[in-house]
Amino acid sequence: MTMASPILLLLYPIAIALIALVLFNNLFNGYQSVYVSTIIGVGLIAILDALKEANIFPDTIDAVFGFIPLFENGAGWIVTGIVGAVIGFIISKMKNERVALIQESVTNVRVE
Repeated sequence: MTMASPILLLLYPIAIALIALVLFNNLFNGYQSVYVSTIIGVGLIAILDALKEANIFPDTIDAVFGFIPLFENGAGWIVTGIVGAVIGFIISKMKNERVALIQESVTNVRVE
């Protein structure tokens, strides 16, 4: 086992989730809550996958988080990412977020 494998298992899910969020940005109006909650959900499972790959408490991690679909295949972050996105969307609607994360930065760009 090399150290590259746990590090990649930590970084790849977060990168893939960010790419998916940008691609589907128009579906949720770019609300910041969706981005934050998705990355929290993906990041937590990615950390657990990386620890399991590094043989740090692998049996405990499997026993506690084995109920998450696809977790034993290293893809549990997909489910938690989707759940996080839904929770973030609900939060953004409850808070009445008016400013979208990406749209705000694009509209503030001045072209001269």
